Amino acid sequence: MAFIAISGVFWTIVYILIIRRDFADKTFGMPLAALAINIAWEIRFSMVFYSPDIMLLPQVINTVWAIFDVVIVFTVFKYGAPAFSQDYKAKPGKASFYAMFATMLAFCFVFIFVGTDFLVTIPAFDGSVWEAAKLIAYAQNLLMSALFIAMIWQRNSTKGQSFWIAFCKWFGTFIVMFNYLPAHPLPEFAMMWLIFAAIEVCDIWYMVLVWRKAKAEGKNPLKVI
Repeated sequence: MAFIAISGVFWTIVYILIIRRDFADKTFGMPLAALAINIAWEIRFSMVFYSPDIMLLPQVINTVWAIFDVVIVFTVFKYGAPAFSQDYKAKPGKASFYAMFATMLAFCFVFIFVGTDFLVTIPAFDGSVWEAAKLIAYAQNLLMSALFIAMIWQRNSTKGQSFWIAFCKWFGTFIVMFNYLPAHPLPEFAMMWLIFAAIEVCDIWYMVLVWRKAKAEGKNPLKVI
């Protein structure tokens, strides 16, 4: 439980720092696909849809994260269209951009709800909603890690990003491994071990990329909050 709490604190810091950079840099600091699947997962496994199968602490943490994600979604609608046009050298227009993002959100909500109902029917999950939730969470965490790397490459700047966001994201996931992996040993859960390993590689890679880009921009990575 302590590992879950520590992870919750560090991921909460990630959200706060992303929001800070969003308003400071007038952009969105979380990749759109990652944000869409993230907020869908957090609302599904929050106190909004309370499940007795899930411990109270994770549901409270997810509720806090969902609130922060709502703020990040707000920054997407506030700054997203011009930032997207600048980052991707495409000009879809505000209406098309918002329609795309709204469709992405809708799809992710359907995926999370339908996917959870499907996963609990698989014998390996033993009908546990929380086990299904964790599989989805770590899979989407890997997606997010890869998308953050793609974002800094695409922007070719640290706009909307910082080393501390990268560090807290890495540590927030790293620490929770000590809670999850001992209870899910090899070889039965080899896929989950591979997912965690891939997340670690991507998160460390992203930290290095942000550090180097910040230095190239003449910034002290440790001082950009």
